[in-house]
Amino acid sequence: MKNLFHILIVFGFSILISCESTNPQLLELIQEMKIQNNELLNEVKTLQIKSDLLIAELRLSAAKQEEILKKVNDLQSQLSSLLTQIATLNKQLENQNADVQLIKNKLS
Repeated sequence: MKNLFHILIVFGFSILISCESTNPQLLELIQEMKIQNNELLNEVKTLQIKSDLLIAELRLSAAKQEEILKKVNDLQSQLSSLLTQIATLNKQLENQNADVQLIKNKLS
């Protein structure tokens, strides 16, 4: 029994000594990993901010495009209305036997 106790004590001390000898190495490795983790976290945060800014710019750009598209559609509608009015005037002038070419030349 005494021998078993001595063996356990020697075994315990050897484990304790081995843990203490690798402990600083493990702590250093953990510190390096923590530093790398923090650097990666900062990079991810920076990328998230850039991503959020790009999304905001895209939304603003889309809104501006919608506004411009509405203006273009309004102008097309106005032009269509003017063309219809011009066609109507041409018909009326032709019905009255007016010289449409002479009037066009005078307007130019």
